[in-house]
Amino acid sequence: MGRIYLEDIEAGHEFETSRRTVTEADIMAFCGVSGDFNALHTDELFVQEETPFRGRIAHGLLVLAISSGLRSEADGWHTIAYLEAQRRFSAPTYPGDTIHARCRVESTRRSRSRPDTGVVTVSVEGGLPVYHGVMLRSTALLDWLPEGHRFVFTLGGGRDVYYGKRIAIAEAGVPGATVVAEDPDQAPGLDANRTPISARSDAWPAVSPDGSRIVFQASEYRPDEFPTLDVGKIEGRKEGIWLVNADGTDPRQLTTGPEFLDFLPRWSGDGELILFLRTNGEPFSPNLSPLPGESAEIWIMRADGSEAHPLLTDLQRIGSYYGLFNWESYVAWHRAD
Repeated sequence: MGRIYLEDIEAGHEFETSRRTVTEADIMAFCGVSGDFNALHTDELFVQEETPFRGRIAHGLLVLAISSGLRSEADGWHTIAYLEAQRRFSAPTYPGDTIHARCRVESTRRSRSRPDTGVVTVSVEGGLPVYHGVMLRSTALLDWLPEGHRFVFTLGGGRDVYYGKRIAIAEAGVPGATVVAEDPDQAPGLDANRTPISARSDAWPAVSPDGSRIVFQASEYRPDEFPTLDVGKIEGRKEGIWLVNADGTDPRQLTTGPEFLDFLPRWSGDGELILFLRTNGEPFSPNLSPLPGESAEIWIMRADGSEAHPLLTDLQRIGSYYGLFNWESYVAWHRAD
């Protein structure tokens, strides 16, 4: 795009910015940059108990900064300075919300102090947040497709990852989401609130580098045999790695076994291998130190599930009753080619 000068900009011109999803990482990074660690942005329990918001919210100034950066149509303007901003924040922005802005050139004029420059006044109307669905707040539960405007995420509320969750795909800015790898033949189960749901729960999706496949972890439990199931124990549950095409077709199980649980699959840079975590025992118990007989291992296999073998064994289990979110630090390196 060539440079655009004052003479090229007309009052009344309107344009809409591109879209961007506000993430948990954005909010925490802005806390660090701004020094604003207000409980509205950092304390989930405080927000839920003491405010009208359903969860932590993004800083208003963060949303202002993002909306300013999204004005891609103005990127070609030969801008010298950003003179002034007036903004009213009429609604909260939550992690996972996708935002955009509608802009209108209100006026243009020559600068009174520097006649060789000009002043352009632009009004900005924020687009309403787009609701895609409820998701637990962890970056390990969401992944973007390579084209950058669609993403997959673990759909479903509740504080744990093994009840009532599904892998869904959504287009940023378009309301709703489509469940992939749905399994209508599953027997009914009960969620943490004893509400009937499918007996399988899916989580931790990862998109292949070419965007054609999604690997994820599926958990099955048997409420008919274990009606008072302690979800923190391996008994009554089995978990394995599944693969499905990005369009939701051809779901297939890659790993399974009653004596172990598999979690958090991640692709190699070339899309030929899948890395995942395997543990036995009680990976969700509140005690963070392994109990006698427990083990945790990092495994690798080909994308079709063949040649599965361990890479690292006898690892200290790091997690909690609600999931193995902290394991993400062990596998981040595998993202590189």
